[in-house]
Amino acid sequence: DMATEAILADLPPVRETQGKPKIAVVAHDLRYDGKTNQQLVREMMALGDKIELHTFGKFSPFTAGNVVNHG
Repeated sequence: DMATEAILADLPPVRETQGKPKIAVVAHDLRYDGKTNQQLVREMMALGDKIELHTFGKFSPFTAGNVVNHG
């Protein structure tokens, strides 16, 4: 919508960050496949140390070296 575009237009450009991409997965209940595409999350987890995956929500079934569960 126009209001959102106006807000985004005023934001400074994003600088390219160093290191691996950080990806956030947010859901009230992470174990519920109706809200969280678990196959997609597992495919991202399989990327290993190429990414950092952060989950925000209850009951995260995701555990790996590149996953940070925030609850």
